Amino acid sequence: MLRDGRRRSAIAAAAVALAGGVAIAVALALTLGEGTEAPPERAASAVTVTVTPAPTSTPRATPTATPTPTPTPTPTATAAPVETPTPAADGRSPRCESGPGRGAALVAAVEDVMAGYPGAWGLAIIDVACGSAVVVRPGYAQYPASAGKIVILLAALRAVQEGLIAFAEVEEDMEQVLRHSLDRNTDAVAARVTPAQVAAVLERAGVSANSRLEWSWREAIFTPHDLARVWASILRGEQLDERWTGWLLGRAARAELPHGYETFPAEFGLEGHESGQKAGYWTGEGHHDHFAAAGYVRAAGSGEGGFAFAFLLQTTLDDLLDPQRRLVFPLVREFVAAEARLD
Repeated sequence: MLRDGRRRSAIAAAAVALAGGVAIAVALALTLGEGTEAPPERAASAVTVTVTPAPTSTPRATPTATPTPTPTPTPTATAAPVETPTPAADGRSPRCESGPGRGAALVAAVEDVMAGYPGAWGLAIIDVACGSAVVVRPGYAQYPASAGKIVILLAALRAVQEGLIAFAEVEEDMEQVLRHSLDRNTDAVAARVTPAQVAAVLERAGVSANSRLEWSWREAIFTPHDLARVWASILRGEQLDERWTGWLLGRAARAELPHGYETFPAEFGLEGHESGQKAGYWTGEGHHDHFAAAGYVRAAGSGEGGFAFAFLLQTTLDDLLDPQRRLVFPLVREFVAAEARLD
């Protein structure tokens, strides 16, 4: 993913794995309106199955003139919140009932391949059909780099859908953002939407108070779970109507990721499935590289269900190829493939 257009003060907030262990959680939500994470303390080696309630508040957007990002305190690694179950929707696949066990296995496998990683990271995968989520290190949050631009694009497309702006005014800029992630084109799109429109995107996605994007995409913090929620809301048709949802997902499938900067490959490589993403990369002060992979994968031509994912991390490694972080994608792909075989 291309570097963001300027160097800024570090804006990452990391949940760093301690020598004594890490906090791991598998979050099972029977509705996808998961909410604010205010996790309790627990033993670092535990795996907890929980369900998440609807959010009670939405991040408040305040207009700014491209503010300078400020450091965010590093959150303490915590467990997922304890929440109240919601009855399963009619017609769900039988695999949904046995999903927590497979989710716990994925958590263990990801923690295994990322053991000793020189940095901080978190992963989330939302199963739209089951209304469940697998979340590794739920307390982790960071600056999502260009992956956060998807929020600005959603606000603009919603304005197009509502007749507030003409599509021709933003079409070329949006094409460039989705294909090449160019900052100047993102700024041009952002100039046509308001903070209230951006805040509405986050509200529709059910983003928790642990994440924020206050109009300027450069002023953002996201947990992987919240960024995955944004993509899940797209798949569910909660952001846009069928026409504009199809346009956005189709363009996201054509993203070009420069070699070395990608965290997940542009092609998911799962037969019979379509996928796309809005990835990100940024080098902050102190040689902290931020990487982000966020997007979707679903059965080709289905128009429903699917999986939304977000993998965020930062590291001091000088090697962009970073073979360790690339070990996570095959695990995610096999998880999705295994779930698809059960349907």
